[in-house]
Amino acid sequence: MLRTGGYAAMRGVGLRSGMRWTAMMPVHMTNELHNLAEVSVTAVLGSGVAVGALSEIGPKARVGARTLVDRFVTIQEGVEVGNGVVLRRGSCVYEGTRIGSETSVFENALLGNIPQDKKYRGEPTRTEIGQNSTVREGAIIERGTVQGGGVTKVGSNVLVMSGVYIGHDCTVGDECVIGNRTSLAGHCELQKGATVGGHSTVVQRVTIGAESMVGARSYLQRDVIPHTLVSGTPARLRGLNIRRLRKTMDRRDLWQAIAGFNFIFKRGSLPRGFSLSSGSAENITSFAGRAEALMKAMPPQSSHLLKMVLFQIAEFLIYPSRIGAYSEIRK
Repeated sequence: MLRTGGYAAMRGVGLRSGMRWTAMMPVHMTNELHNLAEVSVTAVLGSGVAVGALSEIGPKARVGARTLVDRFVTIQEGVEVGNGVVLRRGSCVYEGTRIGSETSVFENALLGNIPQDKKYRGEPTRTEIGQNSTVREGAIIERGTVQGGGVTKVGSNVLVMSGVYIGHDCTVGDECVIGNRTSLAGHCELQKGATVGGHSTVVQRVTIGAESMVGARSYLQRDVIPHTLVSGTPARLRGLNIRRLRKTMDRRDLWQAIAGFNFIFKRGSLPRGFSLSSGSAENITSFAGRAEALMKAMPPQSSHLLKMVLFQIAEFLIYPSRIGAYSEIRK
């Protein structure tokens, strides 16, 4: 019987009847396997692993030290699980999946299952999840397809809330947050620090830029510019993601960033201290053209953070693949 002061209790996992636990588990690091658990003889378990009743660990699976596997968990053949991972009741980790250290997977989550794509013919593809991420209840993360690069990636320090669907070949960068019941169709990309509000839908091959915010219940058909806020059905550009920028920028840089945004998207004047060496930007109507003019007008003494934010916005617009969505300024 698990003692209330045991190591698993501290991690919030209840491995119940039939399990003996050493009170000094972090010191002795002995493995505890329930007598109803099935562990392949070719599986490799690190020290301090606990496996609950009716759980299965397949052939050639590798489970890192201090990992806690609750009841009714399935770990298929060849799966790699890092140190200190928690797999809660009913979760399933399919073959070809790798989970980074200190990641928590909650009840009934499915990681690396077969993609819902007609092109998939059973090829050996992968799913990779970074370190210290959280996958909440009922979330689904599909494996990649050969046509899409063969891997679905979720970065480190990511929060995937309950009921989220991440389709095949998606890439989710570090420190992203995906709200409840959000669906990402295949080949989508979330860049570092992006946030998607709950109950949103993102269509295939959409890129959501770094540090951007998508409002709840949004329907995304086109790319989201870094450091901006979009919302609605269909989603529309609302402005800069001010709440996020306030955490890192001082007031002067924030106002400069807002002025730069207005110059590109609202035909405003150049930010204070910015100047073009020749000509005027009045006749430039494309977002990409005005973004390029803003970069040329930026004074060299501007702060590194301001340069980074405006450069990421401009870079996103100047690439030819982005221009179709934001080519002309609406009057």
